[in-house]
Parts: sequence; C-alpha cells; structure tokens
Amino acid sequence: MNRSKALLESLAVIIFIVAIYSLLPLASTLQFGGDEGYNLMTALLMTKGYILYEQIWQDQPPLPVLILKWAFNIFGPSIFVARLIAAGFGLLLFSIFFQLVRQCTNRIMACIAVFFLLTAPIVLELSISVMPEVPAFAVGLISVFLLFQWRNKLKAGWLIASGMVMGLAFGLKLTAVLLVPALMVEIILSARKDKAKSWIKSSILSVSLWAASVGLVFAAITFIWGRGSGLMSWKSHFAEQSIPGFPRPEDFALTPAVVLDHWEGFAAAICGLILIAVRKRWRDFAFPIVMLGTVLFVHTFHHPWWLFYYIHFAIPIAWLGALPVSEGIALLVKPAQEKRRKSSMARSQKLVWLSLVAVVPLVWSAKRLKAEVSTLQNRQKTNSDPIIAKMRGNAPATHWVYVQYDHEIYAFQSQLLMPPELAMVSLKRFWSSQITIAEIVATCRRYDPEQILLSRNDVTSDWTSFLSDYEVVYHDSTFNLYIKKLGQE
Repeated sequence: MNRSKALLESLAVIIFIVAIYSLLPLASTLQFGGDEGYNLMTALLMTKGYILYEQIWQDQPPLPVLILKWAFNIFGPSIFVARLIAAGFGLLLFSIFFQLVRQCTNRIMACIAVFFLLTAPIVLELSISVMPEVPAFAVGLISVFLLFQWRNKLKAGWLIASGMVMGLAFGLKLTAVLLVPALMVEIILSARKDKAKSWIKSSILSVSLWAASVGLVFAAITFIWGRGSGLMSWKSHFAEQSIPGFPRPEDFALTPAVVLDHWEGFAAAICGLILIAVRKRWRDFAFPIVMLGTVLFVHTFHHPWWLFYYIHFAIPIAWLGALPVSEGIALLVKPAQEKRRKSSMARSQKLVWLSLVAVVPLVWSAKRLKAEVSTLQNRQKTNSDPIIAKMRGNAPATHWVYVQYDHEIYAFQSQLLMPPELAMVSLKRFWSSQITIAEIVATCRRYDPEQILLSRNDVTSDWTSFLSDYEVVYHDSTFNLYIKKLGQE
C-alpha cells in the first residue's frame, strides 16, 4: 500500500512537470542550453561511423552521446528526439528528488522542495537541454535514494546497488562526484546502527563496499566505451593555463550575483538551517547540509564557474528551503482550539512568520517560473533563423561545415557534418593546450569545408589566407557565413 501511494505521488509530480514542459517549444527552438551543439554533433558523427575518442575529440564520459547515438539510429537525428530524452531525465530528477525529501520528512515539504528546485535559476532550462548535467544528477540522486534504503535496513544489497548506480552517474558526467561527500557522511553515520561491528570498522567496510561498486561500474563503462578518454579529460580539467587573446579560467568565478539572482531560495535555506539548529535535527538533514557545504567550497575555489553548475546549489537549497516554508504553511492547519488558546499577539507573530517565510518565497518563485517559461517560449526558432536558412539552402553542395566553437548547434540543425576533430572545441581545450586557432585552420584545410560560420570578432590573421577562397553570403552583428567560391573546390 505504501509503495503504491509513493508511486501515485511520484506520478502526480511527473504530471505537473509534464504540464510545464508542454508549454515549451522543444521541437522548434534553435537552442536551449549552451552546450547542446557539441553533444548533438558528436552523436550525429557517431551515427555516421566516426569513433568517439579516436576520431572525435571528447573530454567527457561516453554515456550521454552514446544514448543520443542509439536514439538517433532508431528514430533519426532529430532535435525533438534529443530533447525528449533530456526531458525524460528532467522528469527523473524531479520525481526522485520528491521521493528523497518525502522519505526524510513528509509529502508537503517534498512538494515544496520540488517546486523550489523547478523554479531555481536555469534549472527548468537545463532539464530540457541536451546536456549531461541533469542526467548525471538525476541518476546520482537515485544512488542517494538507494543508500537511504540501506540506511533504514542495513542490507548490503542496497549499498552495492547505490554504488553501482553512482558508477552510472559518473559515466554521464564526473560532476556527480559532488554528491559523494554527503553520501560518505550518510554511510558513516548510518554505520552506527550496525551492532555486530564497531562503528569505525563498520564505516570502513561500508564505504569500501560502496566505493568498490562505483569503481567497478565506472571502470566497465570506461573500458567498453571510454577508452582514450582519460588523458583528454585529465588535461582539460587539471592542466589549465592562460592563453593570450582568450579569457582566463579565473575570469569565470562564482560571484555574489548568484545569491542575488536566487535570494528567496537562499533566504529560505538559511531559515531552514536555523530551524534545524534550534530543533537539533542535524541527522535528518545531514545530506543537503553536507552537499551545500561541498558545492560552496568547490565552486568558490575551483575555476571556471559555468552558470549551468547552479543546479549543484539548487538541489540542497530547495531541500533546506522547503523546511521553513512547510512549517509556515502548517500554521494554517493547526486545530482551531489550539489557535483559541493562543493570544492575539502569538497569532499575529505566526501570520508574520507565514508571510515572510512561506508566502514570499513561494510567490517569488512562481513569478520566476512564469518569466522563465516566457523566456524559453520566445527563444529563436530554427525555421526562422536566417543563418540556418542559408546553410540549409547550400546543404546539397556541402560535404563538411566548420562552425565557430560554442555554436555547433547551427551545423546540427542544418544536418551538416563538422570535422570530427572539431566537433567539440571548448575554452578548456584551449586552456589545456590541446588545440589552437592555427590547428583549427589546419584541420579545416584538410577537410576543405564548403561552409564556414565564424564569429565576426574571431576572424583573426590565422584565418585570412584560408578564407581567400570563400565569399561572405550572410552576415549580421555576430556572425559571418562563408561559402566556398565556385571553381575553388
């Protein structure tokens, strides 16, 4: 009965999220998340037989593009197919988050937590973007859910399952590691229940079993699909240096603007922490507290900071912020006789608490959600984009196209192939000395693309000689689109 009830509650959450998704133009929008382009292009190249890590440069784990490739092979390389997969992972994130919070508290707080997560800056957009951040954390939270089952029953099967699922999360994106410190704390605290062994021994054994399960699955993923990825990934993440003419990693740092953009979430979370301290409920909220501390520490000192990393904050903030809001709402449903026993001053204080801690965050979050939906609805549409129209018009005579890095979405939406070595060109690749503009131009010389799309600010001297065989057929304030001159093939 309890299991059926939990499934029905999750279904209600899913229906609510699907209703929000139905308002968004998944099939017709040119681009949502900024990294959609290179994930889509990598998968498209893989459907044409190009090999990941050997021919296609990639510094991320293999599972996200493999899932896209498999879907493209079955349904065709459609942006709608890709975004339906992304939205599916988004539904998974919200539904498993609901179950996690509900298991630790109650369904009212769980509903509020899901609402706060949905309305946090960029989370809705991320949940429909063809990017690996949401899939990694959705699967990572399943690992947390399984660990909570082990915490209640201390059966090794749950612990092993949790570790194996976290291995899958690592195969989606390694940022899922930010969940690990909070998971370790949960394992150590839960090990106290094991009366058969000492706390320290039980903790060491449980952590080791969990870590071994993670390592086994992630090693299998790496061995089967990710061979060759290790060196690229290591250099990209740990060999960063400043490159003349490019911004530095330090230029992308966590700033106080993040708090200002989500002030009501942070305010509610701080109130939640105060309530937890007053009521000494540290154990009930150990996971979100440790996770919040982990992401705050990591993103304060590690550069670069990208906006889509905000989901790392949004998860614990939504969890902690839901506590005082649910407490405020509970003030309205107290028995009438209890209210009569209170003085008018006490009732007034409760109403003030309700207004400040419950109503304001909910109303402000709803306002942000409305604005976010409107913004996503009004994004540039593929069929009305003049660059796409030009690129598609010249597609019959095009074998290869090169598109300025960070804008690979134009190539995918035109269904044109980029050189595999250039399908993913990021600032990290420049910072780690794994590519230069001169090398990009040299690769283009080898592939001889019929179309080139460059940012007008990036047409440097490296390109001058090469572009002499091209003519500009479209330009705006941002881009120049070049087409190979007739007779220059």
